[in-house]
Amino acid sequence: MPANSPTSLPSPLRYLQSFVRTLAKLPPDQLNEDIDCSRLETALRKRIRGLKLDAAAAELEKDRALLETWLNTQEPPTHPASWILGFLSYPDLATQLSRPAEPPPRGPQVTFDAPDDWKVKAEPFGLVFKRGKLIGTIMVIDESTFETIQLQQESIAVSPHLQASHETIDIRYGGASGKKYVFNQATTVPWKRVDYLLNVPVGFVCVTLFDSFGADFDEEPFESRLHTLRLTAPA
Repeated sequence: MPANSPTSLPSPLRYLQSFVRTLAKLPPDQLNEDIDCSRLETALRKRIRGLKLDAAAAELEKDRALLETWLNTQEPPTHPASWILGFLSYPDLATQLSRPAEPPPRGPQVTFDAPDDWKVKAEPFGLVFKRGKLIGTIMVIDESTFETIQLQQESIAVSPHLQASHETIDIRYGGASGKKYVFNQATTVPWKRVDYLLNVPVGFVCVTLFDSFGADFDEEPFESRLHTLRLTAPA
């Protein structure tokens, strides 16, 4: 089994496996409350469809308890399903899921001409790209988030014994300008990640590139297309 392929869930919870695979593709520092959980909510709504509220709550609690037991006895705490366990522990989850799903928020439309060998998927407020094990994201952010991420990036300190580096580079590609941050770690668990914090016409974006195996990669083919990045305000 590939190193980044999560262990399959118990059979009664297999309906959550697709979302577990999605979580497994994210770097550990992105497993937080900002994750788009709409696909998880869809799977859970299907799970309790047609049940009365009490019965729905009982089914979700049964799944939560099974997942907790399985994680505690079979898997390390880093298994991505631990994030789902936290979600299933929300109070009144059955009540929330019994209500009609809210329409996704409408943000600026993102357009970007990715290299030909990249697969592109549109998501609310952004785009997701994939080429083999290499993953890229473009997310629309507001000015406050832009400033917060910039402070966080510029305060990163790396430990010399890890043979890690964190480099900041000023960049401009067409109408997109800002900072490029390159983190590279050679020892312990090899890992490379490249972040772009950009001011573009109509707003701000955060672009991230990483290999899901932690391998080194050449960001230049992707980076050379940043001049095509555009935001269009929603109607």
